[in-house]
Amino acid sequence: MHVAESCDYKKLKSALLNKYALTTDGYRSKFRSAKCGVSETYVQFIDRLKVYLNRWIESIGTNKNYKDLFDLILQEQVINSIDKELAIFLKEKGLKCSSDMATFADRYTEARVTYHGGERKSGSTDKGKLNFKFTQSQNSQTKSETSGTQKYKERSCFVC
Repeated sequence: MHVAESCDYKKLKSALLNKYALTTDGYRSKFRSAKCGVSETYVQFIDRLKVYLNRWIESIGTNKNYKDLFDLILQEQVINSIDKELAIFLKEKGLKCSSDMATFADRYTEARVTYHGGERKSGSTDKGKLNFKFTQSQNSQTKSETSGTQKYKERSCFVC
């Protein structure tokens, strides 16, 4: 940070929180992966979980009412159950509700189905990855020995 920016409390706080992963994803991750410590009582463990959950909800800006918490859980489940590339795309959009996520996810998927000419598949896909298969033909620089004689074979790509 520049010296001038470090004098602004909000900017400094934001930079420090990002540095130590005390962001929305950081608190969500801490909440989801927390385990009761060896020297920690379960009362202390629950209190620590409450802190992580409250900070996660506050960092998102979600209200603590049933409807908004319900939607937050839906959003997290969507992100955890979809292809990694789609999850990154949706996180980049910074969407605030599950219905917006669904709309953008459908647009993303339809654009790729149209572009790649494939079928829509659920779960993770290998779209965008080229699967190169090589075949051997007669005129080549690769030598293979067959019953004492050497034949030259050429490799060519099925995609090309």
